[in-house]
Amino acid sequence: MPKVSVSGTATKIVSANAGRISVMISNLGTQTVYIGKDSSIVAGEEPFLLRNGSFCEDNSGGRMWKGDIYGITTTSTSDVAYWERTSS
Repeated sequence: MPKVSVSGTATKIVSANAGRISVMISNLGTQTVYIGKDSSIVAGEEPFLLRNGSFCEDNSGGRMWKGDIYGITTTSTSDVAYWERTSS
């Protein structure tokens, strides 16, 4: 699984992929990571968040978000890992 270090600045976790079928993001660090669809995300204001040690998964197939996925923390950094399944 690729790993990304997310900080207090919007950080791209997963790049856009038109062939995306599912994606799972796991917070390996100690900080809460807020998840959003573009670099304008604001820590603490995003509806999707990953507390330390948790993960989220989207496997809604053709209806899922296929664009970039960003993360941000309120303090320090937190490592996240992701796994993406794509169509061939």
